[in-house]
Amino acid sequence: MNFELKKEHLHTTSADLVVVGCFQDTTPSMQAADGGKNLDKLFDAKLSEILKHSAFGGKLLETQTIYTHKIIRAQNILVIGLGEKEKLCLESLQLLAAQIQREALKLGAKTVALVLEEKKIKKFSAEARLSAMVQGFLLGSYSFNRYKTEQENKPQLTAISFLCSSTKKSLHTAIDTARAIADGITLTRDLINIPSNDLTPTLLAKEAEKVAKRHKLFVDIWDEAKIKKEKMTAHLAVSQASAEKPTFIHLRYKAKNAKASIALVGKGVTFDTGGISLKPPKGMWEMKGDMGGAGTVLGIMEAIAQTKPNVNVDAYIPSAENMPGGKAFKPGDIIRARNQKTIEILSTDAEGRLLLADALDYASDFKHDYIIDFATLTGGAPIALGELYAALLVNDEQLGKKLLASAKATEEYMWKLPLEQKYLKTIQTGPADLMNAGGSRAQTITAGLFLSQFVKDKKWAHLDIAACSDTDKDSLLCPKGGTGALVQSFVHFLHSFSGK
Repeated sequence: MNFELKKEHLHTTSADLVVVGCFQDTTPSMQAADGGKNLDKLFDAKLSEILKHSAFGGKLLETQTIYTHKIIRAQNILVIGLGEKEKLCLESLQLLAAQIQREALKLGAKTVALVLEEKKIKKFSAEARLSAMVQGFLLGSYSFNRYKTEQENKPQLTAISFLCSSTKKSLHTAIDTARAIADGITLTRDLINIPSNDLTPTLLAKEAEKVAKRHKLFVDIWDEAKIKKEKMTAHLAVSQASAEKPTFIHLRYKAKNAKASIALVGKGVTFDTGGISLKPPKGMWEMKGDMGGAGTVLGIMEAIAQTKPNVNVDAYIPSAENMPGGKAFKPGDIIRARNQKTIEILSTDAEGRLLLADALDYASDFKHDYIIDFATLTGGAPIALGELYAALLVNDEQLGKKLLASAKATEEYMWKLPLEQKYLKTIQTGPADLMNAGGSRAQTITAGLFLSQFVKDKKWAHLDIAACSDTDKDSLLCPKGGTGALVQSFVHFLHSFSGK
């Protein structure tokens, strides 16, 4: 799908379909800024007349198609509802782009043109609106059908033209950035959607190597022997009953003039049965997505390798399968993590924090300004926050503010929970230093407290993405499956250090 900036007008462009918008009103009218009023004049006000006598009210995503009778070069005009003007946001712009694409394909259009107004609308610059719409077009076309025996030959838009008086560099950069973010989100979605027989720890490592090769990043893959040499006993405990060997993945993006060093750690459990603490059969198939943290980290690396923030970013991914069997670790076992803390296993289904414990300890050995981990960690996160929000826990308030600011700027969903130290005792009452589960109350917080014991004195944040890494509903922007949540906000976060 190509995106073009053109110094043209709607009535002269060669696109198959031209698009104008109307804000919601009792009597919606054509807008001057997007060329709608000029088109109406060419049609002797017949466009307004058609809208007046139709049920069109300008509600968000509402559409009205008008045949042009060759009065202009385009075959059809699509009038689309923009909703209430005061509620215009980046998400609504993404939805509008996805809806335009859907309507264009219904009409058999291959090319689409719409006007990009260069002045701000509300607080949104032309660049921000352009980026949101490009993402909407790309994400709205996402599908995961690689396992279909008969591939559908779905029609695709070939070009979207944004008509404007200027084609300045910042607009081209906005397109490139949007495409990079969409690439990252697409990769994350794909990885979450791939079944575990095709995404073992070894195959996840190969996916990481593909990212590194594409963008010339440093990559280092550890096998079981190297993990053992690094004394990552907690990591190894999770994998010891699986026929699939564990891996530890390290990717590095290095900036030319780095302003900071950031470590991203992603939980990579490629399938989680719960181990001896076996999960119920219903819904267990969803546990192919228990590597959502790893998928998110790889999606971020895919995006920033293209957008190039002025920060160094190291990605660490501990990966394993959690299976039952004669060699499985068991409830009641006590293991010693890489940092020498002992952990009593109350539930083998609380395995993700064991992988993260060793990975966080390893990342803490280096001079990172911040360490941030991502994990589909607790069932408590969606109970507390529903299906949209990532739960955020931090040991540094300034880091928390920066992350929340990036989520707000990109309109992604993140909510800060307290890292309440009084709850730490609930996982310290056994015969070991720590227990790997703390009961049903405040389980997202106690999981965060557990991880906090492995970051030394580093500034650290934990994101529990159990609620938002996948969805069981189809939408305009995302079909059922992996969502790619937080990739966009972390591109913003990493660029916030450099002002880019």
